[in-house]
Amino acid sequence: MENAEGDWVKANEAEQRVIEEIQQLGQAALQGWANEQNQAQQDQFIQTHPQAQRTRKKALLVK
Repeated sequence: MENAEGDWVKANEAEQRVIEEIQQLGQAALQGWANEQNQAQQDQFIQTHPQAQRTRKKALLVK
């Protein structure tokens, strides 16, 4: 019984690691999709509003 109990702990740890990896993979996939959607919306806006100018944040100079 002691060995079987040890196997359960190892199996639970392995399952938790798999769950965490799948969550990270899902997060990365969703982030990639969101970035693509954002870029597509920006491109579409620029095409429909060619007079619009992009602005960038001013770089802060640190001395």
